[in-house]
Amino acid sequence: MKNMSMKSVILFAVAMITMVACKKEDVQKAVDSYEVEMTALVDQTDNDAAYQTEPADDANGTMTAMNEGIAADFLVEGSDIDEVEGPAGVDSARSHIRNHSFAACLRRLDLSERQREAIKKALGAYEDCRHLSIKRARAIHAEMQAANKAKAERLIAAYKAGNISKEKFEAAMKELRQNFAKELRSKQIQEKLDMALKNCYRKYLGNLKDILTEKQWAAFVRCHKR
Repeated sequence: MKNMSMKSVILFAVAMITMVACKKEDVQKAVDSYEVEMTALVDQTDNDAAYQTEPADDANGTMTAMNEGIAADFLVEGSDIDEVEGPAGVDSARSHIRNHSFAACLRRLDLSERQREAIKKALGAYEDCRHLSIKRARAIHAEMQAANKAKAERLIAAYKAGNISKEKFEAAMKELRQNFAKELRSKQIQEKLDMALKNCYRKYLGNLKDILTEKQWAAFVRCHKR
């Protein structure tokens, strides 16, 4: 009888240890999956910044990169998760950010008022975290606009004077725009602005994960991941 009782205790202990081990394994798998999702979203945004389209230039040769060369995910504000009524087709700088960032996916979720307020609070912390990096990134963009304006003006003047053909003018302007984009990105990396912005974004995503339900988080990742 004692042997039977001892065997029962041992079997129970083994079963409990196995169950605890399985739970730990499940938790670790969930954590690993979450880290993979987080890294994918952060890298995706970093790639968005790296592959910004060529800047546009006006008649005077002033070049302007989309969002001043900053990825839309790095510029989201609390108001961007609210539904905004406006004329169809309007795509101002703010509406571009709203519609080409993770904010668009948040608006598709069925958020409670409590969640909405918590997300806005998290976005406020996100803005504070990235503030200095965004300020510096915009300053770099302005500096490069000034530096490239003279080059563009010389090309425009030469074309108007008939010193270069339309084909050569367009090719030279295209090269100038491409170099503008490359140098802008290079300066951001040199000053480690990209790393600072990525770290702030990762922190924000961590806060967002805690606010959303598992189902909502999964829907958010499916929506935003490209």
